[in-house]
Amino acid sequence: MAFFETRQRRRWRKLRRKLQKLRRGFWGKLQRPLTWKLIVKMGFIIYRIYRLVLWVLDLFD
Repeated sequence: MAFFETRQRRRWRKLRRKLQKLRRGFWGKLQRPLTWKLIVKMGFIIYRIYRLVLWVLDLFD
């Protein structure tokens, strides 16, 4: 069981390294904390717009 766990962990580490490389490629020009804040802010704005659209459609129903 422990052996399996270590294997899983190793696989995860590989995946995480790949993801980090990808992320570095994507946001090479921007600092990482800034990008996370930006992504969160964008997601929040999109969510707000989505809620607003649903509310307006509900009004017109």
